[in-house]
Amino acid sequence: MKKAFLSVLTVFTLSSFAQVQLKIEDAANPGANIDGTTITVVDVASVFEIELDLHVINEGTNTVELAVRTSEIDVCANTSNATCWVVCPPFNNAGDSPVQTSAFSETIAPNDTVISFAAHYKPENLDCCSMFKYEWLDKGNFNAVVASVIVRFDHTNAGTVCAVSVKEQEVNAEVLISPNPANDKIVLSLSNIENFNGISIHVFDMLGKKVSSISQVGPINNLNVSEFKNGMYFVSIMKNESLIKTSKLIKE
Repeated sequence: MKKAFLSVLTVFTLSSFAQVQLKIEDAANPGANIDGTTITVVDVASVFEIELDLHVINEGTNTVELAVRTSEIDVCANTSNATCWVVCPPFNNAGDSPVQTSAFSETIAPNDTVISFAAHYKPENLDCCSMFKYEWLDKGNFNAVVASVIVRFDHTNAGTVCAVSVKEQEVNAEVLISPNPANDKIVLSLSNIENFNGISIHVFDMLGKKVSSISQVGPINNLNVSEFKNGMYFVSIMKNESLIKTSKLIKE
């Protein structure tokens, strides 16, 4: 089922690389460029699936090859999601892989439009909200974010609002990774967390595969990364399996 409502909430700054200009359009409401915005998609909790289709338009002068990265910002437990880009992967349960990068890429020539992007989300009859960040990446350099949209799926029942989430409760949580970049051992220092019960740390690679975890977490945590392959990783701080903070780690 398509979404019932779409609104632009806020604008944020994103990075880009030279001579690449993308326009991101809502397929149901074409015209406005929603690149660099946060949007809300509203539907009822009882719907089987919410789908958001976006068109990606290359307004630059160079041909680009792009992948898509999906990051859970604040996601309801027991929901599931999938991000289609070229192909549609299996649905991912909330918290299993908080950061996923598409296995496929799209090559977009100047003035061409790609219509293969679709964000699928199953609310599972739950009264809550979930927020994701979708980033279009240079296939040759996953650090180069070309465009980005944050999507908030709101499936609260009529007359109610989203309850205060774990993300909002821990909004001031801070993570310090030292050293970063690293090649051997790192120290993960957590602050502004009042209660460490239910806190866990998970490390994911660029494809969303979990490569390490720490279940007994405190203010200071040690992790050996010497066996990691060189590249970027995402360190996710979870509370009761809900994501509250993600930081980047570079392994050299």
